[in-house]
Amino acid sequence: MSMVACTAPTPQSVLTKHDKEINEIISKMTLEEKVEMLHSKTNMSSEGVPSQNIQDIKYCDGPFGIREEGLPNSFASAGWQLDSATYFPTGSALAATWSPELAYKYGTGMGKEARLRGKDVILGPAINIQRLPVGGRSYEYLSEDPALSAALSVGYVKGVQDAGTAACIKHFAVNSQETNRGSVNAVVDERVLREIYLKPFQDAVEKAGAMVVMPAYNKVNGAYCSENNHLNNEILRGEWGFKGFTVSDWGGTHSTMGAALGGLNVQMTGSTYLGPALIDSVKAGKVPESVVDDKVREILRVRFAIEAIPESEANLVMTSQPESQKIAYEVAQKSIVLLQNDGILPIAKNSKVAVIGLNAKASTAAGGMGAGVKTLYEVTPFDGIKNHAEGEVSYAQAYKNYMGMFGRFRAAEPGANIALEINEAPDPELVAEAVKAAAEADVVLYFIGTNKSIESEGSDRKDIDLPVGQNEILDAIAAVNSNIVSIVISGGPCDLRHASEKSRAILQGWWNGLEGGNALAEVIYGEIAPSGKLPMTFPAKLQDSPAFALENFPQKVETQGDLFGNQYRQDVQGQN
Repeated sequence: MSMVACTAPTPQSVLTKHDKEINEIISKMTLEEKVEMLHSKTNMSSEGVPSQNIQDIKYCDGPFGIREEGLPNSFASAGWQLDSATYFPTGSALAATWSPELAYKYGTGMGKEARLRGKDVILGPAINIQRLPVGGRSYEYLSEDPALSAALSVGYVKGVQDAGTAACIKHFAVNSQETNRGSVNAVVDERVLREIYLKPFQDAVEKAGAMVVMPAYNKVNGAYCSENNHLNNEILRGEWGFKGFTVSDWGGTHSTMGAALGGLNVQMTGSTYLGPALIDSVKAGKVPESVVDDKVREILRVRFAIEAIPESEANLVMTSQPESQKIAYEVAQKSIVLLQNDGILPIAKNSKVAVIGLNAKASTAAGGMGAGVKTLYEVTPFDGIKNHAEGEVSYAQAYKNYMGMFGRFRAAEPGANIALEINEAPDPELVAEAVKAAAEADVVLYFIGTNKSIESEGSDRKDIDLPVGQNEILDAIAAVNSNIVSIVISGGPCDLRHASEKSRAILQGWWNGLEGGNALAEVIYGEIAPSGKLPMTFPAKLQDSPAFALENFPQKVETQGDLFGNQYRQDVQGQN
């Protein structure tokens, strides 16, 4: 009797179960039909196979909320009425829960809302390592720790795909900064590359079966990620067994031959490289047609795995659903971090409270470019405090809105070279109002931090200082009331040394989704415990961050060793 070994299906191998049918379809397609699938059709879709009744693939932005519907050939709003989505806590907030189980629930909520909109692929999660405290997109990413990032990535991706939507993990790989992101070359040795920067991607592919991968804008060891043979072919497909397809970031394709042979399936947007020029290259014998066939096969695998939603069945109800709102609320409740407390927290519900600082009332859903959410509603911190307080609650703005790059200047993308410095002086009238409110209160809840104009795609911060005179305002408040709880509303680290000296307690409140204000109030008033844990290092000062201590940022060539955050090792690669 002979024994036949049975190989259990892997999360990736399930994509190949329709290969026989797919190969038959490819055999009937013209070269022009095949190439038509390899670039954008609209700003957020790529072509199917009309002759075979195979639908287009529809993408949506939104690592933490399905982006509002845009016009066919731009990101401008289409003005729909039913595209308000659930605004989930941002990546760093999710990571502060340290819960793969919550990440899975989060993913299911995202995936289900994408389906209601008729979308096939969510362009997320964003799972790069948070190397820089000033990184403009650190709030989108999960953690500086590869193991934590990997565990949460697996949960998120499984959740999205179990809900019937494909997850597109991004930005592959070593996308650590926004400054010069379209040209910077990340030089990193193989051990560090694999142990730190690739670990979340590897687990998302091998353990969760991620169906789509987005190469980053930057270069890694000399080659653009969208045409990096080592990353896309040797590692992603060759070692990890990836069976899905890759899609460039918008404007992140650089050449026909590089993209064709370097492992890119879909150019977004336009057809400059993977359009007529590719057809010419095939006809000239520079690119084998079998390479095009492989790309089409990988795209069709995902198309067969993800059921197309007919337009007549999409967008019939509001995108945001109560089930997703509850998930967002739970994540917010479990993400809040207690950084300091001398016993002032929790405060009594009948306390007379002065809520001071614009961040208490500012929305955090919009902005950040691709990470913005048209939320169905948003409970701000001030709203939440009013909802839960039993005593008098007053409010003082204290500081002006700081517009960051959105109100000033944005360089052309990709390739921005921006570092933001926010050093505006406080407004005397606003400070006086804040001091008056503080003097009349039992407890001051002082809201500090950043916003999604300062922490945003397309730029990095110049420092981690609190902006627009927030420390000076704190001094003025402390002169009349020492019962201060400082609450940080930010996506990434801030320099909290002064706040620590002047505050009896400090909470990290993140950009915490549409129920973030209620969750924060529950912590302040002792209804729940602050159970979050920091997923990244908050350095006492910026110079304590290795990339800055060793003068390895910003620059066009970025040498990355394994010295980052609080992860210190003996064999640090030189930084220049």
